[in-house]
Amino acid sequence: ERVKALRDGRGTDVIYDPVGGDVFDESMRCIAPFGRLLIIGFTSGRPALAKTNRLLIKDAEAIGLRIDHMLEHEPAWAARNDRALFGWLASGRIRPYVSHRVPLSNTPEALRLIAERKAVGKVVVVND
Repeated sequence: ERVKALRDGRGTDVIYDPVGGDVFDESMRCIAPFGRLLIIGFTSGRPALAKTNRLLIKDAEAIGLRIDHMLEHEPAWAARNDRALFGWLASGRIRPYVSHRVPLSNTPEALRLIAERKAVGKVVVVND
């Protein structure tokens, strides 16, 4: 409901899911009509099980994507996508959420935040 509220009830166009499991289930509810859900992993330990009726009703897609596979088999595609993504990042079109900034001297704290799943978004290690 929060995602839909942020998007005026529409849902989101692209969801990048490295977690699977319950997160995937919730993501299926958040996808906008004609949206795409990119499945890139299942760190939850439970692979995603798609309720395909949600995809059909919303004319949406769920796509499995392994970056290592694309780099090996489609390097030109991977290079084009890298350029596009870094261009969007530089222009502000996409803004990764950074939940923690940790000094380099405290790198073990950054790793602890990640290991204990206390980070939402990215943990950035910065020079002291």
